[in-house]
Amino acid sequence: MSDGWLNKVSKNEFLNFLTYSLKGTAFLSNKDVSGTKKDVNFYVQLYDQIVEEVGDKHVVQFVTDNARACVSAGSKLMDKRKYLVWTPCAAHNIDLMLEEIDEIKIVKETLEGARLVSRFIYNHSKTLFLFREHSKKKEIIRPAITRFAIDYLAVDSIRESEGALKRLFTCE
Repeated sequence: MSDGWLNKVSKNEFLNFLTYSLKGTAFLSNKDVSGTKKDVNFYVQLYDQIVEEVGDKHVVQFVTDNARACVSAGSKLMDKRKYLVWTPCAAHNIDLMLEEIDEIKIVKETLEGARLVSRFIYNHSKTLFLFREHSKKKEIIRPAITRFAIDYLAVDSIRESEGALKRLFTCE
């Protein structure tokens, strides 16, 4: 399995590679891909190198994100290694769908409202203390910039805390 990330401080780009077996998931390696042209050939060569490192008899599936170059590379990898199956990451697919849904006006407004409520509560210690009293120590999930699904989970946690929020702001 492959997963990319960006170090916001150094601006370096990395690809992590993980393996999964009956014993669980394990970190395999990390590649610094900063400044490289991430085209199909780059990914084919990199994925092929990872399969060789693990041992082709141990690799039956390769999971990547859905970037066009990764999809093409996955297809080429399957052509080369007939026993191997390439699969797009389901979480990345869902994230892309939620990103599109976020463009709908009412959804965008709802998510922005949830961010404001969450930010207000967590940025004011007295308000946070009172909220925790009213919600029986239940927390609101904080929206994040990493994954769109977190925003929807945050809205759901605010909805679940509706009674506590009403009591908090009406001084009950």
